[in-house]
Amino acid sequence: MIQPTNNLTLPKAFAPIISYKLGNMFESPPIILCLGSDKHTADCFGPLVGHNLKTMGVPTFVYGCLKTPLNSTTLPVIYKLLETQHKDVPVLAIDSMIGKVDDVGKLKLLNGGIYPGSGIGKDFPITGNVSLTAIITDHKSFSERQLVPLGKVYSLANISAKLVYNAIMQIYKKSTKTKPLDNYMTKMINR
Repeated sequence: MIQPTNNLTLPKAFAPIISYKLGNMFESPPIILCLGSDKHTADCFGPLVGHNLKTMGVPTFVYGCLKTPLNSTTLPVIYKLLETQHKDVPVLAIDSMIGKVDDVGKLKLLNGGIYPGSGIGKDFPITGNVSLTAIITDHKSFSERQLVPLGKVYSLANISAKLVYNAIMQIYKKSTKTKPLDNYMTKMINR
């Protein structure tokens, strides 16, 4: 169940606020869809976040990373997977975004889904119950999306992965239905 909240667009320095808000938007851990492609620097934010979350060992399903990105080819398969294996599980969609010049470099948390690929004319259904996006470039610079500095995207992806990880751990702590795998393993070892 998603808790109502206001949408946030904040500079990355406010990541702890986003993490806290995100943790309060779910009652149980969501499926995480990290959308994008590793072929364009401006579109690799989602796969970088997914890669980092998997490396950190976030205790929930993460789809989309550098090795297996969620792009226009693989996204239809994931939609079917969500319908069959993750029915009624909330989804956090993570993607890069085109925005206003003043918002480039900011993170945006939305209580609602996003339309993947809409910035480049793709027609996918709304994805996610909640979305976290990084505004990577502006409308005027979009045609030069390969010129977006990788360091900027990488930095936003690292911050985002940490805040999502912290939010998922916050969700686990408040959830009476689920416990993190790490806590379970620690209890088993200490028996």
